[in-house]
Amino acid sequence: MDKEVEIYKGFLDNNQSIIADPFLLFKGNIESFSLEENADSSNVSISVASHWADFEKLKGRKTNTSSQELYFEDDVGFDFSSQSVQDIKWGRS
Repeated sequence: MDKEVEIYKGFLDNNQSIIADPFLLFKGNIESFSLEENADSSNVSISVASHWADFEKLKGRKTNTSSQELYFEDDVGFDFSSQSVQDIKWGRS
């Protein structure tokens, strides 16, 4: 999950040899997958999305001491972040 995937398209001749170079058709990340198996066959379905799919998704970092200490143990830079009265809109107006 959430691993990068590249899908290429190529064409084969009558001898099953690739004609020229395959070209990149899609690049994105794996969103989900499913696997169905029975005695005779297996079916794997993969759902992929471009990097724009989670553009509005909120990530796990917060401006508080606990979140900062997960990455930087001794950093106290966010000790007083809760006292900020201005709502900061990062990257948006």
